[in-house]
Parts: sequence; structure tokens; C-alpha cells
Amino acid sequence: MSAVPASADADYAALPCGCRVRTSRDFLGRTVATVEERGAECPRADHQPGRVLLMPGREHARPE
Repeated sequence: MSAVPASADADYAALPCGCRVRTSRDFLGRTVATVEERGAECPRADHQPGRVLLMPGREHARPE
């Protein structure tokens, strides 16, 4: 999955598992998150630094 390059309007967020991510939009307008730092207690194997994740939820599925 290819994300839009990081820019000044990229946002940083913390996931419920404790991972810190940088959010942006992909070419379809969906919100994606690039894992910046893995949370100490995170049980998810796919939450590795540099990995791009599709953010869940209806609010992230449509363009701004």
C-alpha cells in the first residue's frame, strides 16, 4: 500500500495499544497510519515501525 508522502499537514496520534503513528491520506482519500514507535504493551505483530496501516472506522474511509 502506498501512502501520500509525509508533509507538514501529517498528524501524529496514539493508538489504543500504545503505538505512536503518523497519519496521512492515501491516493483513495482513506486515512492511513505509519507506525513511528511501537507501544511497550502492544500485542499486535503487524505494528512494526515503518509499517503502513489502514485506519479502521467509517470516519477514516472517506476523503476530507
